Amino acid sequence: MQQIPLDIELKVDATFDNFIEGDNQLLVEVLKNCLDKPEFVYFYGEQSAGKTHLLQALAHHAISLEHYNIAYIPLDADFLTSEMLTGLETFDGVCLDNLDAILTMPDTDLWQLELFNLYNQLKEKNKSFIISATRAPAQMNLSLADLKSRLSAMLIHAIKPLSDEAKLSFLGSKAAAKGLELNEDAARFLLTRGQRDLASLNGILEQLDEASLQAQRKLTIPFIKEVLKL
Repeated sequence: MQQIPLDIELKVDATFDNFIEGDNQLLVEVLKNCLDKPEFVYFYGEQSAGKTHLLQALAHHAISLEHYNIAYIPLDADFLTSEMLTGLETFDGVCLDNLDAILTMPDTDLWQLELFNLYNQLKEKNKSFIISATRAPAQMNLSLADLKSRLSAMLIHAIKPLSDEAKLSFLGSKAAAKGLELNEDAARFLLTRGQRDLASLNGILEQLDEASLQAQRKLTIPFIKEVLKL
């Protein structure tokens, strides 16, 4: 796998196997297919919907193939400059995470121009381009109309929110990975009494894991109430 000179690490557990698909099976299949044939994919969803997980899972999958060179770049990283988009067309595929970040940058016009150029170069060389954002291209406040037009021509997918049952599955799998026993009643209690986005639920599990180790207690509902001060 070709490397880019950036201090970017992929999360070890950000894999397709660890992603709770819910009703997003089609999007997952589309992303996996990007490694078999060139695709231009734009997917969007609310914060903590799993966008970063999916892009890093794709990068992990590409690494496992050995012959596929992919670049993963989180656009909200504070050490990035627009010049770093130059030359990425040499990769087989490019993943840009959190497109929204460039809209708040002082040199957003330059970022948009570099992104426009990268789009055209990847298209010309028949490579794959995958972008994540919180909104569809038409809803993005892009000043470069030609860029908005290019992005709107990509395969566009909205991440569908997880059902409560899928979130229970998420809680169960995350708890099991930490060696925690979380029964269904306790998991449902967390869904009804706490924040329901996946990042918050994972953060709550981290807090409960630490408290459980210190107190040497199981994750019962009374203990959860005590730790979370509910």
